[in-house]
Amino acid sequence: MLNTKFATWATLLLIGAMTLIGTPAQADWPEKPVRLIVPYSPGGGFDTFARLFAPELEKALGTDIIVDNIPGAGGRRGIETMMKSDADGYTIGMFNIPGMVIAGVTGKWPDVDLRDIAWVSNLTRSPYTLVLSASGGLTSADDLCALGRPAKLATTGAGSSSHTIAVILMESLGCAYTVVPGYKGSTETTLAVIRGEVDGMFASVDTARKFIESGDIRIGLTFSTTTLFDGVPTTTEIGQNRLSSLAQLRMIGAPPGTPSEILAKLDAAFQAAATSASIAEWSASTKRPVTYMDADSSARAINEQFDVMQSFASAFQ
Repeated sequence: MLNTKFATWATLLLIGAMTLIGTPAQADWPEKPVRLIVPYSPGGGFDTFARLFAPELEKALGTDIIVDNIPGAGGRRGIETMMKSDADGYTIGMFNIPGMVIAGVTGKWPDVDLRDIAWVSNLTRSPYTLVLSASGGLTSADDLCALGRPAKLATTGAGSSSHTIAVILMESLGCAYTVVPGYKGSTETTLAVIRGEVDGMFASVDTARKFIESGDIRIGLTFSTTTLFDGVPTTTEIGQNRLSSLAQLRMIGAPPGTPSEILAKLDAAFQAAATSASIAEWSASTKRPVTYMDADSSARAINEQFDVMQSFASAFQ
């Protein structure tokens, strides 16, 4: 009996000691630089946001932020590097949503499940839109459906967000359509609409903004619950409310298993950066809004996009 009691007390003391040892390490975090992986090449939109946020994150966390560009395989190489890193908060990554959700739903990333990620926050949210030529006669999704032939929609290829969003909306509306792939980017797909090579395309508000301001395109629909452009219907208004969650997001995540205390510190730092004067000034001057979302809201946004896209998975093949 004495030995049993001694063993029990020894076990309890060991557990207590381990707890005391672990707690200060998290309390003192960070004690070294934090690596922010951008899974694309330098100079792009994701890289721009990472380097914009880095100085403000350094102020909030009191340590250096190292932006590490790891391009390859449509972003997979960088994300896999992050997911295999230690779950200690010193390696985090920036995620392209819905592009990476699409890769998961279509089976292109069979070993990567974004729902396992420890989400930190979201930096931007840009709803998708139906883009039509300003000089053509089409003004809405209804017009596309009433063409009397399959609507021709420009995309950058199967698996791209422009392709996926086109499939989801047209399948939801029950309209005949054909996708025209092969364009090299959003600028080329937009120019195809302007030149009349196709009837329309789908792009985020941020992507389409410069063409909206130039007057070369008109927006026929926004994937949103509230009106974004005067006279332009929303997906909610046309009876497709579940599609209103589809937007381009730039999310920050950490390896699965990252302690909640560290995630909370990271989230607070990103919130401080997102609301800083320097980033607010940049956002206003460039007309590129910053939309901060906390960890819980980011996780919900991911799950909503997964739910919508999985219900159309067979149409993506």
